[in-house]
Amino acid sequence: MGQEERTEDGNRPAFQELCQHAVRLATATPVPPSRLLLRADGMTVELEWAAATASLTTIQVDPPTSMSTDTAVTAGTSGADGVEYLRAPMVGTFYRAPGPDAKPFVEEGDIVEVGQQIGILEAMKLMIPVEADRAAHIVEVIAVDGTIVEFGEPLLTIVPLDAA
Repeated sequence: MGQEERTEDGNRPAFQELCQHAVRLATATPVPPSRLLLRADGMTVELEWAAATASLTTIQVDPPTSMSTDTAVTAGTSGADGVEYLRAPMVGTFYRAPGPDAKPFVEEGDIVEVGQQIGILEAMKLMIPVEADRAAHIVEVIAVDGTIVEFGEPLLTIVPLDAA
């Protein structure tokens, strides 16, 4: 038997694809799962939601047609003078820049457009671009570079351009 193909990081392509599908499924639901189990060779994915929320929503997730995992942040109103938050779309380590010595994607005072990258979330060794879901003025960068953020945690304080 020949040696099975592996990616640069030593993982099998099927395992890497399994991780990407799990991230897509976990972020496609309004409430994050309370438990996630992955297995490589047997190709098992198990997501579990708390009993109180499990019956609220059933979501059909079709297999992706591409391997893209771009993720837009979700906005939420803070209630003060049109100021809102751009919130984390999933759990992960938040990075403000593409590398340790690189310039941050956005700074306080910047104007961002829909789809503009504002950061990166690292989850399960995957680097997932985080994009703005609306045009806005960045008032404050809340999330600290290199820290773990939770689903729905505010990353940036913004004033949407349509509210200005």
